[in-house]
Amino acid sequence: MEQMENKKPKFLKDLFDRRFPQIIFIYLGICWTILEFVSWIVEHYKISPYLTDLSFITLMSMVPTVGMLAYFHGRPGRDEYTKTEKIGIPVNVIITCCLIFYFLGGKELGSATTEISVVDEAGQRIQREVPKRLLMKRLAIFFFENESDDPDQDWLQYALMAGCHYDLNQDPIFSVYSGYDDVIYQKISSAGFSDQLGMPMALEQKIAREIEREYFLGGSFKTAGDTLIVSTYLYRTINGQLIAENTFRGTDIFHLMDEINRRLKEDLQVPAWHIAKTTDLPVAETITKSIDAFRQYILGLTQMNLNNDLNTARKYFEAAVSADPTFALAYYSLYQMYINLNLYDKALQSLNVAMQYLYKFPESVQFAVKEEYYLISEDPEKRTAVIDMWVQLYPDDIRGHFRLANEYLRQFKIDEAINEYNKILAIDPERKYYHRYIGDAYLIKGDFNNAVEYYKQYQRAFPKDYRSFMAFGNLFLVMGKYEKAKSYFTDAQLMEPRDITLMTLLAIVDQRTGDFTEALKKLNQAEIAAATPVEKHLVYSVISDCYRERGEIRKALEYSLKMAGASEEYQKTIDVVTGQIDNNYFGLYAMLGQKKTALEQLDTYRKTLAKPW
Repeated sequence: MEQMENKKPKFLKDLFDRRFPQIIFIYLGICWTILEFVSWIVEHYKISPYLTDLSFITLMSMVPTVGMLAYFHGRPGRDEYTKTEKIGIPVNVIITCCLIFYFLGGKELGSATTEISVVDEAGQRIQREVPKRLLMKRLAIFFFENESDDPDQDWLQYALMAGCHYDLNQDPIFSVYSGYDDVIYQKISSAGFSDQLGMPMALEQKIAREIEREYFLGGSFKTAGDTLIVSTYLYRTINGQLIAENTFRGTDIFHLMDEINRRLKEDLQVPAWHIAKTTDLPVAETITKSIDAFRQYILGLTQMNLNNDLNTARKYFEAAVSADPTFALAYYSLYQMYINLNLYDKALQSLNVAMQYLYKFPESVQFAVKEEYYLISEDPEKRTAVIDMWVQLYPDDIRGHFRLANEYLRQFKIDEAINEYNKILAIDPERKYYHRYIGDAYLIKGDFNNAVEYYKQYQRAFPKDYRSFMAFGNLFLVMGKYEKAKSYFTDAQLMEPRDITLMTLLAIVDQRTGDFTEALKKLNQAEIAAATPVEKHLVYSVISDCYRERGEIRKALEYSLKMAGASEEYQKTIDVVTGQIDNNYFGLYAMLGQKKTALEQLDTYRKTLAKPW
């Protein structure tokens, strides 16, 4: 025992004689200095943020080599290299290289930007330096809760979200969904929060995860006299980790939104060099300086996006441009209202005013405005050029590629759409959910083998996602393998029992196998469960098809009329009419011998659709 106690001091003394701890601590101090320096460089210069990770992995993994050198060569005087060093140091270097390859293989370690040169729709060449994909931030913003006792401030619940969302359009590294987006609203409505207020944070996280957002932002506000006090929270979606909580005070709502976004960029560690080079005009400059105009606009947006009440929304938008005749965004919304209310001349006038103030829009929104302008002006070449320019100017912006892919799908250019989806995966391999999009495209094309392969990749990435089972079910349904389709749909329904789409798909399987009684039984259950206009539209459509196939044309017409009524509750007029045409709605009248009614219906479609439709 005494010998062991004597050995400890001798061992420690030996380490200090060899200057082992001194050298290790000096090395760790140098590492800290290097990492701080690299972090500063990454923050202030256009260098990949992965350079910090590279430095950390390299420096930390080489500690064993430093330890060996310190132990065998720390004493004063010359020492020969030992066998331990000759084997240990090369092994340490190899392990370091393996770690770098494992953690950073395929990562962009060079410049964080790329130079782009394109020709716009006017034939002018544009050169731009744009950020690469590694800087992208995917965010969902939810409505802010009104914690004051003043119901007159309720509009701010929507205004704070909408203003922050629109302002972030100026920054190309942000991809943002807000509560006004249909993809979020339908999920919230299905969860029983039709006005989107009072939502639990767990639901916000669930929705953010389902729409593949990395972060989600929300908050609340109250008043103290004339001062508005806004509290925000920012969470990481994947693990529910709180990133930051902030409080902002002020009397100017526009300035408060500027401050919220400024702090958001800090909390998400957006590099200083990117912030310095990116256009970031105040909210008051890109939207409006008039509180009254902004309030009217927000009330209109709420009626349009949440209630689908276009006539009421139109009145609010008209009041907004009356309060501020330079309110470009409100004019663009008015254009959308007028075109869907079949007021073509007013729509064109509003779009022309929006184009007059095009400079007030963020560039990404300018692309959307110009695309609509060239659509309404019947200039498809310039319209296509705008989309192409968007993709070329922002080659690592998946939003542009996704928009182009959708355009290709509309034109039934399936191979081109698949190519755009593959570009998205090349830009960001972590977005594995695009395997499902590619599988769907191959399914449309009739290439079942490739569809199966991509659905398998999607299922491996998301084994607990019911949509992977639904995708396989759709595949086998198209292939006519109804038992397999039913099996996959049933498995999906076990994961998501309230999903109306799955109910209708199981009914379609019964319909295809000739069991109309069971199909209608399932569809009646789906009709009872359907809560939103979207769900009702889907159920009525399938029921109508079922009755049509059975030859019960009057019943088919009855549900086609119900389907049309449901679509009017959430779709724009153009979408309602084109949907009825696709459904061969007027053909049912012809089948019943009501040819005059069928022709009158066709004439109604012709009068309803404005130019260029």
